[in-house]
Amino acid sequence: MKLQEIIDKIESFAPLAMACEGDNPGLMFGKRDKEIERVLVALDVDMGVIREAAEKGADLIVTHHPLMFDPIRQINEETPAGRCLLELAENDIALYSAHTNLDSAKGGLNDIFADKLGISGTKPIEITYTDENGTDYGIGRVGAIEKETTLADFATFVCKCFDLPSTNFVGDGNAKVKTVAVCSGSGADMISKKLAAEADVYVTGDVKYSGARKFASLDLNLITAGHYETEICAMEVFKEILSGCPLEIICSKANKNVFNYTEG
Repeated sequence: MKLQEIIDKIESFAPLAMACEGDNPGLMFGKRDKEIERVLVALDVDMGVIREAAEKGADLIVTHHPLMFDPIRQINEETPAGRCLLELAENDIALYSAHTNLDSAKGGLNDIFADKLGISGTKPIEITYTDENGTDYGIGRVGAIEKETTLADFATFVCKCFDLPSTNFVGDGNAKVKTVAVCSGSGADMISKKLAAEADVYVTGDVKYSGARKFASLDLNLITAGHYETEICAMEVFKEILSGCPLEIICSKANKNVFNYTEG
């Protein structure tokens, strides 16, 4: 199967037009007419993932997080991106990434996030794309859970859903929660007075301390669920998108959470 055919398959699910401004999804490295038989899917790409792909004979790596966001002026062994590009070239492995377009797509990461927490009647928090039928797509989701609960109990529920030993939350643990907003990964920049008015709590992957203080200043409750934990499902999404194609799909085992947890 040609690389361009695989790209077309992914982009029919998550068109590049759905990506946020300033994002860098698409073909990171490789020739579009390259023949592909084996694909390694991962959340991130680094030297470990590339070496894993080489060991397993993969012709292509498909990731959620792009290798590069900023323009590259030099390709050498002095930078992580440079080392990765050289390793890809040496092993003749192509690299493709679907980032915020995969977050925005129907059935993408934010829909999975909302479904996992039992949130229904969702709509995007920030619209990135409107199709010819007038349907809106975008980053984040906001909707309602079936039964009202407290912030503390909902934070415990989030821990169980994402198999976390603990989590951080901002707000009064006794606050009532019914309307929930979510954004996979780092969603601190999505915060606004409009969202604060619509949602009883906002659940995202990770937030800086200054960002958490902004949530508190807007009287918006916050729960963090881990960047890796809220986005590792990207591998299963890629597998589903490419199911039925004459390809062998391998989920990366080298791509692991860089954070470790310890008991206090």
